[in-house]
Amino acid sequence: MQNDYILLQEKVETFIGYKMQTRRHFDMLAEIVFTYTKNMVSATTLRRFWGYQEKEGGVSQNTLNILSRLVGYADFTDFSNAKGSSDESSSELLGEQNILLSSTLSIGNQIHVTWSPDRKVTLEYIGTETFRVLESHNSKLQKDDTFYCSQFVSGMPLYCNRLLRPGIPTMSYVCGKNGGINVKVIN
Repeated sequence: MQNDYILLQEKVETFIGYKMQTRRHFDMLAEIVFTYTKNMVSATTLRRFWGYQEKEGGVSQNTLNILSRLVGYADFTDFSNAKGSSDESSSELLGEQNILLSSTLSIGNQIHVTWSPDRKVTLEYIGTETFRVLESHNSKLQKDDTFYCSQFVSGMPLYCNRLLRPGIPTMSYVCGKNGGINVKVIN
C-alpha cells in the first residue's frame, strides 16, 4: 500500500510539473485539485500525505480517490490496479526519429501537434523549452497558453508542464493520453 502512495505522489508531481517542496507548492496543488476535480483537499491534508507534516492517522480514502481522479483514474482502487498493468510498468527504447527535442528548435519555429480524436494545436517555440499556443482545435489548450516541454515523442503522450493561462493557477496538461501524439515541425 505504501508503494501505491509513493507512486500516486509521483504521478501527481508529473501531472503538475514540479516536486512538492514548499508550503506554496501544497497551496497551489490544493487549488489545482479543486480546479480539475471540483473537490476540495486542504493544503494541510496534502502536506500530511507527502510527509511534510505530522500525520494524525492515515490518509483518507476520499483524499486518495480525489488525487487518483486528478491523474486520470476513476478512484484509488483503479489507480492501484492499473499500476501493475503492462502499459504502466513496461519500458521502451525510442529511436531518435520519434523524438523532437526542444533544444533543437529555434525561436519562432512552429510545430503542429495532433492526437485522437481530432485534436490539433499549432505551437510556437519562444525559447528556453517554452511554447505558446497559436491555434487550437478541439483541445483544452487555448490560444496564447504557454507551457514548458523538453521533448515531443511521437506515439507517446505530450506533457505540457507549468501551463500558464491568465486567471488560472499554474497547472500541467497531458495531450494524447490514449494513443499518443503526432508532431511535425512546420517552419
